[in-house]
Amino acid sequence: MIPHLQAQSLFPTVAAPVLNQHGGSVAVDFPLTMTGPGGATIFYTTNGTDPREAITGNVVGIPYGAAVLLQTPGHTIVKARSRSGSIWSALTEAEFIIALTPASSANLVIAELHYHPAAGGAEFMEFLNISDGTIDLSGCSFTQGITYTFPAPTLLAAGQRLLLNEGTYTGGLSDGGERLTLMAPDGTTVIRSFIWDDEVPWPSADGTGPSLVLIAPFTNPDHSLPQNWRASMTAGGNPGATDALPFTGSPHADSDNNGWSNLVEYALGPNPRITHALTPTGLTMTIPRIPNADDARITGEVSTTLTGWAAADLIASTPGTLTYRIPSALASEGHVFIRAMVQIR
Repeated sequence: MIPHLQAQSLFPTVAAPVLNQHGGSVAVDFPLTMTGPGGATIFYTTNGTDPREAITGNVVGIPYGAAVLLQTPGHTIVKARSRSGSIWSALTEAEFIIALTPASSANLVIAELHYHPAAGGAEFMEFLNISDGTIDLSGCSFTQGITYTFPAPTLLAAGQRLLLNEGTYTGGLSDGGERLTLMAPDGTTVIRSFIWDDEVPWPSADGTGPSLVLIAPFTNPDHSLPQNWRASMTAGGNPGATDALPFTGSPHADSDNNGWSNLVEYALGPNPRITHALTPTGLTMTIPRIPNADDARITGEVSTTLTGWAAADLIASTPGTLTYRIPSALASEGHVFIRAMVQIR
């Protein structure tokens, strides 16, 4: 076919350059070589532009002489043509991904969900790179919840946040909770898949203004557990930032000499009191908390002997409290001890 087109002057008679690797993932300083027909000069670019100027046919590319080292991490589009006299070849084009780590469940979290904003607000999702290097989200796609594919290149530096705003994706986040699934470009590897809800024990962020915030995202918490989320401190959430209160100081010290450790007061507030109540569904315990003290992990625990403690079931979460149900088997023992376990994350 090509010789026939060349005979009709419909296809260049000069062969296009051949690359030693036609795109794909490569390491930093990968040596890219190009081979062309004898007597022709190869011109190339690495910024995605054509080495031949449109209309005039003038040279605007770089003459190829030796291996081109691909040095800048990210996506690089190489375009090259051979030229013999005034005759140009067809275009050779390839996209290289240089020294990038693909997004995965180990390095990418969904740090915030504003699924049901107050009247006049807009929903959004926020992604956070929790690794110490740049990651590549290009080609990752949502297959449940919403429909969206990250375009190339979509790169996220270490510790960087990325917003996906309402109107960018197809569909919308359900006001009543749903499964969200984010897949890798291969279509089979799951990066994130979890169900969130607007019912207890999930935090309340349903149409009242706050967003749903992932607690301590750099610890890569399980997105499917309600205790790993909280409501944002302000209406509208905090897109592109964090409202977490960092812990400073010595966890076990008592800097104000009031009998409570610094960590306990950071997590639960000054002079905290645990309360209990008998409800129609059983005995419960309620623990006060500082809502954005994300560096602390709080767990309600119960015991009948003071020697062995078991975690109670979280049944409600508000900005200022956590409520747990005490197992009926323990409550029927005649006496039961309750406590709040506070640990640094």
